[in-house]
Amino acid sequence: MQHREIEGRESSSFVSLFSDSLTYLEGGIDSGFRKVSDEDGNDLLGINRLYRVYKKRGEQTTRCFEVAMNCPSLNESDAFLLDAGSKIYTWFGPAVSPFERNKSASVAHNIKQNRLGECECILDVDDDNEEFWALLGGKGDIKLSKEESTVVYTAIDKKMFSVSDSDGTVQVKEVPLSKESLQSSDVFIIDTGDQCFVWIGKESTPDEKQQAIIIAFRYLKQMDR
Repeated sequence: MQHREIEGRESSSFVSLFSDSLTYLEGGIDSGFRKVSDEDGNDLLGINRLYRVYKKRGEQTTRCFEVAMNCPSLNESDAFLLDAGSKIYTWFGPAVSPFERNKSASVAHNIKQNRLGECECILDVDDDNEEFWALLGGKGDIKLSKEESTVVYTAIDKKMFSVSDSDGTVQVKEVPLSKESLQSSDVFIIDTGDQCFVWIGKESTPDEKQQAIIIAFRYLKQMDR
């Protein structure tokens, strides 16, 4: 059985696998395979990153997500960490939670430790810190909480679909949402409204698996989940 997760919209079950913090980094060679000198304190001039530190309602894990290096990335409900190489800043929105505040301070401390103290931590910067705002391209209006408090999922009926090529072509049809509907020769999609699960039978074909994954991602995209 496979359960697909989407970055930034992971299920609570997936997030619970991480102890207390889940950190996201930009993809690609430049960030995925950074030079050792970037992290050991010997070459800090080219580092400019902004991280959003937030905790989803109902979850124990605090997330640390790299975001665009500009003022519009900030919001009033989260903590932010700006890594400028030789200096590390933390900025807190007025509605930030103690968990987010503590985690951002902890991340800043860990970065400093990894660089053998070769950088300065400036915690809880204020409106008068011109250097901080200059790194973000200038100060602007700060938005309210971006996602969790504003996104409302429309209540919809849970549905289950079978994906089968038993007739020679892959066909998708709705079936009763029940364990009895599962067959090891097919693939099944369960749409719960805010999540989409793909159940893969042991005897299912590659075409059925591929088509089911494509359909599942289309559902999530269409519903903006």
